[in-house]
Amino acid sequence: MALKLDMSKAYDRVEWPFLQSVLQKMGFPPSWVSLIMSCVTTVRFSIMLNGNPQPRFVPFRGLRQGDPLSPYLFIMCGKVFSALIEKSIASRMLHGIKVANRASVISHLLFADDSIIFARANSQEAECVLDVLSTYEKASGQVINLDKSMFSVSRNVPQNGLDELKQLLNVKAVESFDKYLGLPTMIGKSKTQIFNFVIDRVWKKLKGWKESTLSRAGREVLIKSVVQAIPSYVMSCFILPDSVCADIERMVSRFYWGGDVEKRGLHWASWHKLTRSKFDGGLGFRDFKSFNIALVAKNWWRIFSHPETLLAPEIYIFKGVYFPHGDLLGAKLGYRPSYAWSSIIKSNWIFHEGGLWRIGDGSKVDILHDKWLPNGAPVICRQDLMAELGVSKVTHLIDHASNSWKHDLVDFIFHPATVSIILQIPLPLHGGIDTLMWPETVDGNYCSKSGYVFVRRKVLGACSSTSSQSSLSAPLWKKFWRIDAQPRCKEVAWRGVWSLSFWFGSPLSLRLNRFGNMEEFLADFLPAADDDALTVWQAGVYALWEARNRVVFQGGEVPVPVAVVVQRCCMLAAAPVVDAAVVPRPSPTLPSS
Repeated sequence: MALKLDMSKAYDRVEWPFLQSVLQKMGFPPSWVSLIMSCVTTVRFSIMLNGNPQPRFVPFRGLRQGDPLSPYLFIMCGKVFSALIEKSIASRMLHGIKVANRASVISHLLFADDSIIFARANSQEAECVLDVLSTYEKASGQVINLDKSMFSVSRNVPQNGLDELKQLLNVKAVESFDKYLGLPTMIGKSKTQIFNFVIDRVWKKLKGWKESTLSRAGREVLIKSVVQAIPSYVMSCFILPDSVCADIERMVSRFYWGGDVEKRGLHWASWHKLTRSKFDGGLGFRDFKSFNIALVAKNWWRIFSHPETLLAPEIYIFKGVYFPHGDLLGAKLGYRPSYAWSSIIKSNWIFHEGGLWRIGDGSKVDILHDKWLPNGAPVICRQDLMAELGVSKVTHLIDHASNSWKHDLVDFIFHPATVSIILQIPLPLHGGIDTLMWPETVDGNYCSKSGYVFVRRKVLGACSSTSSQSSLSAPLWKKFWRIDAQPRCKEVAWRGVWSLSFWFGSPLSLRLNRFGNMEEFLADFLPAADDDALTVWQAGVYALWEARNRVVFQGGEVPVPVAVVVQRCCMLAAAPVVDAAVVPRPSPTLPSS
């Protein structure tokens, strides 16, 4: 049986004497307890009645929501509830559940005011749960909201047992909980259907914005600061289906280019180009699939690099079920694994390809299959000799008595280039254990940001093509974006880099006489131009784009100031890019603005 509880006005009902007693029992100094209680009890409230504030009054209980102290104080109060349940478990009045024979018992999940209690589906344990809840309510002032609380039982529980539990608990029974802490509790075969709620959240957010009042530069800021953060929480726990990531990217792309998630509009560049770094010719939008892998990989690294977390029941479950007699490196997918574990296994390729072993005693490091040479250098060796001599681990290459490499053996097996690299690897003075490091960071610890960069580098390397790569170097793109110009001017200039029709299809007779495309022009122009020249150039490009739109959609000739600006830009670039006369001419196919 799993009982999901909903606390009614959880923060507002905390009794102050109860909070003070909890702080004292936890061993905090009296002066500190007095200071905290002064922060809690000195609050004053005033009610607005018909727009007029009423006289202030003093409450006698409750924690202020929004106060940075309140969540911590509420968690301390929740520890009393947790202690009552653990006391019942110790006295064998409650038994909790076990997901595997070697896994620890789970009695409850508690996160602030969201809690689930696990017990056997019988009347004795149901009454014990009610006694625990009654004791906690009387002491803390909390009240269980029976209308929003619910419980679920196994399919093996008979109907009469289910009816008895309904009568005792006085809450509704459901087949399974829809979500807990915003995540689905049951994941079936159709992963796309389960995670459709993520697509709905992104769709509602994008549809809520008034696209007519936002420029593309403004949409870029909103996408990066708001939309890209919506699926991050779910992505940190599960690998989302490719179709879900593709739908999110499609909506974001449509909103950016057309301002409407339901209309395709004209896309000046592919999503693949948008997800490139700004220093690589893109806009720095997040590739959701790559970011998803990088986030889930953080869970693998946490379990691997901090073995002490295995003492926590929620982490110890993974060990008890999937690698009870080994370590995480040798863990397999297993039979009928949970989707959380499947996601972790799908992301661990990052560490097999990008991790680097720091040699201790060499017992964990495989010579051929693990990366242990600095800078990812390949291992060039005679595998037949290794098999004949029984050499497979790095520990076979180390003389542990003298704590040095076996020079003769290394020279005999490896290529001279590999030998020089191996002999330069320092060994710890007093031995030690082999440690997997993450070379993408300074301290060797994995972080999602560096993981995302690594995954993107792998993806771009696997699907690189000349049509999607920029010929400009990273320093030139950095100079391009750092100019003190309006964001809309930068965005229009960036679009011009990737679109030939922007220049050659323009009705303004614009030509780049000495260059085949805009990138060649920028490669010649950016190194020599100063910031003022770049600012004038980007402003001139924007003015040119505005003039083009007026010519195409409103008719008429190019205003003289625009022609002057364009000529000035050409002089700054020291390249004759414009004909002698800048006049409109018809264009059969033109992209809309």
